[in-house]
Amino acid sequence: GMVIKDFLSEYQFHTLQKMIVWNTECPFYLDPVVAYREDGSISSDLWSWYGIHMVYYNQKSSYLLDPIMNIFGKGFGDIDLLEGKTITRIKLNFYPHTPKVMEHEVHTDEGYGTTAAIFGLNTCNGFTRVKGSGKIKSVANQLFIFDGLTDHNSSTTSNAKGRFNINFNFI
Repeated sequence: GMVIKDFLSEYQFHTLQKMIVWNTECPFYLDPVVAYREDGSISSDLWSWYGIHMVYYNQKSSYLLDPIMNIFGKGFGDIDLLEGKTITRIKLNFYPHTPKVMEHEVHTDEGYGTTAAIFGLNTCNGFTRVKGSGKIKSVANQLFIFDGLTDHNSSTTSNAKGRFNINFNFI
């Protein structure tokens, strides 16, 4: 994987943060399944849920697609790993606070494209664990690019009210 700190300018980052993080006008839809287990079953753990907002998928888009693409669009073109790739999915994730950091099921982003990128919207002690790369900390304004077909999993946070990020998938 590749970590890029301070990916956006301070102005762009704060503009994006204001649109999403603890913005009562930005809808998140509650999903009881963060990831399916290998056998297709789901976790019955009460803490295992998250909020999502599908910005773009399957030709359907939300009101956030244009502002997000205006902010990120050109930046992705500067990254060799993403050159010539097409975005197939953009999803906002909200992971709730838990008394101790809890890890969700391991999964791959198969079906969404081969390359994944996670953009941190706030800094907290949550993380994404990627096989071969270890724990990638949740850091505001940090972009982490990795092979979406590699086993990985998300986590909750114990030192913030929630963990917010944007998940991009490319083909």
